[in-house]
Parts: sequence; structure tokens; C-alpha cells
Amino acid sequence: MILTDAGFKTALDGRVAGLVTRNDGECHLQMNKEGFYEYFISPEQDFPSIYQVREKLIENDIITIFAVQEDVVRDRTSTKNDVYRELAGEIGSSRAFVQTIAEDSADIVSVIRMAYESVTRDIVVDSVSGLTIGIAPVLNCNLTSDGRGCANVAIEDLVIFNVTVTMDQCLKDMQTRLLPLPGFGNVELTLVPICECNCSSQITANHTSCNGTGSLVCGICDCSGESVFGEQCDCDHQLQRCPDDCFNRGTCNNCSGECTSCFTQPDTIGGVFQIVGSFGERCQCDNSSGTGACPVGRDIDQVCSGRGECVCHREKCDCDCECGTAPLSGQQYSGDDCSCDPDNCNNEQFPGVS
Repeated sequence: MILTDAGFKTALDGRVAGLVTRNDGECHLQMNKEGFYEYFISPEQDFPSIYQVREKLIENDIITIFAVQEDVVRDRTSTKNDVYRELAGEIGSSRAFVQTIAEDSADIVSVIRMAYESVTRDIVVDSVSGLTIGIAPVLNCNLTSDGRGCANVAIEDLVIFNVTVTMDQCLKDMQTRLLPLPGFGNVELTLVPICECNCSSQITANHTSCNGTGSLVCGICDCSGESVFGEQCDCDHQLQRCPDDCFNRGTCNNCSGECTSCFTQPDTIGGVFQIVGSFGERCQCDNSSGTGACPVGRDIDQVCSGRGECVCHREKCDCDCECGTAPLSGQQYSGDDCSCDPDNCNNEQFPGVS
């Protein structure tokens, strides 16, 4: 319990007096001539921060009761009200409480009683570094607003709640940790880490999900030691893999050993809209430069003059026109681009046609 008729100081307040050395959070006490312990480092170090005070209270399992006069609780020199209640809130609702006392401290006994009731009214579990703690009420437990324990518990009431502890990081070795319950001591925990699923011991051989040839382990097909591979063990090692890996221009079906699709994209080359990219059984052909393959799209008729079909020879990586027949003569158009029309040639078989 702290009895005071003054406000408090915290980190950086000491700079006004030229104390620029950060408080180290250690206990610097020595006995004076009167037999009392005295904090002797105050002329050298700044005041501790609220965080440092909180850590020391938790470390030493101390609950602080600020017993102060009303005019100190409401600091008349500050623009803030309830400065000690704000301080208690920063330290933590389970670690610090504020009670007002009379100017002559005549009510100190009742203040201590009320403070003790405040301490024991809530049963909470303090946070522990490296652990995630969950509380589940079982009997006579109304969760606190922060979910860390049971609220408004009367003296001699029986409350039951379950505590679940999860390690934030998996550690290999067993550990012993203390779970602090402010006002009620600590609970010693023995933590045995479980870093792996125990399903690895449950193996189902020749599972139907693995094509009847692989083993199902933790929901994943294990094809090791078999002549098959793939997510469902449905591919055979003896099948030929994609030749030349599709030249990195297509998608390889490792089961069939075929290039299932070659990479393409739309483009305009020489003013002509085309689908450019790779083609061929192995995606070995590439017309990204605008040569070596037939264009696809609205301008395809321009390639063969509208008189034939553009055909790509996949293995040769080139294309030519398969010309159709003229409607009058029935003869085939000719020329690399089917531009020669027999119906428009001057010949004796078709007089009057020029």
C-alpha cells in the first residue's frame, strides 16, 4: 500500500533537474542511519516509466493500493482528472487499485478492507510472455470485460473455469512456467510442446484417394517407393516427360508428357491484329516477331486474299495458304497468297471474262 498526499513522477520528468540517464529498473536500496532503507540512486537516474513499474510488480507478484486524499486523486494542478486512477489503469486493473482516505487517515482500516475486497473481487490470469491464454467459464464465473478471468466474485464463493495455454512458438524441450493470478499466487505449469501432428503413425496403404497405389498419410498421398507420382499417384514414371520442357513456352502435363497449352497473347503487328506467341507440339515455334505463323482475328482474310485458308505447319514453324476454287471456272486460286484469280484471267475457255 502506498499512502501519499502528493502526485507522482514518471520517466522524462527528471530531465527538468538534469537527470538524463534512463532508469535501469533495478533495486538500489541501502540502509540509512535510522535503520530505514533508502533509494540512493535518485540523484543519478531519471524516474522509472510506468511500463517499468508494471513489469516489476508482475515480476514480484505485487498488488499496489494507492491510498490518497481526494484532492490528490483529482490533481488540482493538472488538466487531467483522476490522475491516480489513470495511473492504475496503465499499470493494469489486476495490479493497481485506488482508494481515497480522509485528511487525518482515520479511515485507514476501512480503506484497507475495501482495497482487499477490490483485489479479491475479480479472479484474473495475468498475461505471460510467449503464451496465449484462454479462459472458459464453468461454474459461477462471469467473464471480465477483457476475458481474462471471473468478475464480481464474493468472498468464499466457489468458481470454476478452464484455462487453455498455447505456446506462440514451438519449443523442443519441456518447460515449467508460472501462471500468475494476482492476489492468489501463482500456478505452476509444466508445458510439453506438441510441434507435429501424430497422424504420421496412421498410414492407409493403397488408398482409393491415391489411385489405389499410394499411401494416405495425414491427408496427403505418399507415392514414394512406387512407380507412380502426382498428387493422387495417378502418373506413371515410365511415361515420357514433356520434351524440351515445352521450351518454357507452355504448360506441361507431367502425366501424359504433352504440352497441353502454349503461351499466347493478343498483339498488333504491322497494323494487323494477331494472336502471337508459341505453337507446335512442343511449343517450339514462336511468332512473337510477327513471322512464322498465321494471324488469328478479324484480319485473317487478308493473308490469303479472302480466297483460301491459312494453315500453320506446326513442325516447320511456318504457314501457307490452301487456296480455294474460283466460282466460274472451278479452278483453284494460285499464288502464295491466293491472289491470282483464274476467273479474271484472259483466256479462251471463258470468253467475256476479263
